[in-house]
Amino acid sequence: WLWVKGRYYPSSRDNSTCGSFVFDYYWGTELHPDFMGIPVKQLLINRYSMTLWALVALSCFFKASQIQGVPSDGMIVCTAL
Repeated sequence: WLWVKGRYYPSSRDNSTCGSFVFDYYWGTELHPDFMGIPVKQLLINRYSMTLWALVALSCFFKASQIQGVPSDGMIVCTAL
């Protein structure tokens, strides 16, 4: 959906296409796409991705604790960061 919006209904002047559907789909056609006033790029990257990154680190920490009994030093440092 964002490809169609960026190609035919851009929300700002920071859009471009190269003519290849695959390349445009992969890289995107707008720099900062928004949908109904919500910045889609910041929402996905900052809110969901960063939250999930922390949850994955915590779940790996607890799974390693379950399997090995004591997590490794690297796992502790990775989770703490």
